[in-house]
Amino acid sequence: MSMETLTRAWEVLQDAYQAQMEGDYDRAVELYQSSLELHPTAEAHTFLGWTYHFQGGSRTLSPMLVASMPNPDRAPYTTFGDSVLDPPWK
Repeated sequence: MSMETLTRAWEVLQDAYQAQMEGDYDRAVELYQSSLELHPTAEAHTFLGWTYHFQGGSRTLSPMLVASMPNPDRAPYTTFGDSVLDPPWK
């Protein structure tokens, strides 16, 4: 995967988060899904799950379970906060 793709996935994730914070949940879902298509991350799965929760949907658990699965490639990132503050593809 190219660095350009990783960077784009991170940018789309940030746009999705902004939409979520503004209450535009439908747009946030679209953007989180786009980010996941570019490069799946625990962050995008987790925030997608939270967005589903804020929409009142029953799909909340699935993305969050995916996000919590162990990933040996991310071993140094032991907490969700660490990976958000210092994403490995920066």
